[in-house]
Amino acid sequence: MKRALALVAVALLVLPAAAKDTAADEAKLKSQVAAEVVKAAAACAAAGAKTEGLALVAEAAALDPAAAGLDDAKSKAEGLDADADGAAAAATKARAAAKAKVAPLYDKLGDLDHAPADENRFLDYSIRAFQWDPKPRAPALMKKAKESLDSPQPWTGARIMAKLRKADPDGTKAGKYDAFEVDLAKSNKLMLGCADNPMVAWVSFPKDWSKTKKMPVAVGVEGAGCGFAGYFGGLVGSRGSRGVICVTPVTVTNTNADNLNPKTYPMYDPAWLDVCKTDLMKRIEVEGPGMETILADLTERFGADDRAFHTGFSGGGIYTYWRLFQHPDKVRGAAPACGNFGGLGLQGAPGAKDGGPAVLLMTGEKDPHRDFTFGDKNQPGIEPQTNNAQENLTKLGYTNVKRFMFPGVGHSSLHSEFWKFVDEVLAGKFGK
Repeated sequence: MKRALALVAVALLVLPAAAKDTAADEAKLKSQVAAEVVKAAAACAAAGAKTEGLALVAEAAALDPAAAGLDDAKSKAEGLDADADGAAAAATKARAAAKAKVAPLYDKLGDLDHAPADENRFLDYSIRAFQWDPKPRAPALMKKAKESLDSPQPWTGARIMAKLRKADPDGTKAGKYDAFEVDLAKSNKLMLGCADNPMVAWVSFPKDWSKTKKMPVAVGVEGAGCGFAGYFGGLVGSRGSRGVICVTPVTVTNTNADNLNPKTYPMYDPAWLDVCKTDLMKRIEVEGPGMETILADLTERFGADDRAFHTGFSGGGIYTYWRLFQHPDKVRGAAPACGNFGGLGLQGAPGAKDGGPAVLLMTGEKDPHRDFTFGDKNQPGIEPQTNNAQENLTKLGYTNVKRFMFPGVGHSSLHSEFWKFVDEVLAGKFGK
């Protein structure tokens, strides 16, 4: 359930000796690799390869802005009017001459001990090594990803694969990285990530999955308890034999400020979690695009329908309503279950066309939060929040909306009722 957010004091920590050593080693290696990249940039500029020369200058500057020869290489590359004839061959030659030194240095950077919060930066070093010299590194990266994805901490593997696919668009297009992810998805063990966003999500394929079928997708979001794997298991277990892909994102909009910590979210940067504690908009500004990336990946690589079904339990209703209001064209149907709604998603909402997607507002008769949240009369409960959502759906042109309070049901995820809703929509029977 959503509670009022409280300001949190952040203590300044003294870096332990190991962290200081890593920082020193990282700085030294970055300086060394920058020096080699500068040489390649200078070779490109001398051969008339302006585009590649400037790209290498930017890479070196990001590593060490004070690298020797950087300014000279930049000046010479910028002084070229355009790429000369044969620039592509010259660039390839310059990179080939440098890769024997550059790639191993990036490998060393990627292998440095580091804090979980810095995982993204060190993964990027490993991906840079792959970009400089891919053939010997792809198997090692995929092995590391496989081991992580089949472990209790699969998010590292999810991010490795996302970054690897981005670094190798041709291999991705050819399906080079799909096979073992399909096997994991059929075993309910796949976690997908993003190359440039922290969001990760659990994914399960039905037994009859086929890339040639346009399979429906069901996105189910856990509530404030943050038991994402357990919620995912419940969603998948209640799916039965339905040919629907299940997705449970590891969201942050679903919970209270006191849960936004590294213990609950070991896959996310503590600094980002601290920002999220006091700013709900900062949460959705990351969570929304991240989920769009993951859902687009399912469509592009695995043949999923680009319009998803959505449900969200309790605090999980926040994301469910947000996507329903912000992206009605991408929603096949939405059925929040005892879902929270505080207005997130209304600002700039485009409104529904042709009545919008099917919507079932599900609540429980015996919900302890039915009238007031945690019995607090200053915090509207599920029923008034659902009234608010329904009123705004009507204002924005959603006409295919039904509401049902389930007798005898408490604060529940209502998985079985969600799947009945999916069945009705797929059969064209909802609202009839």
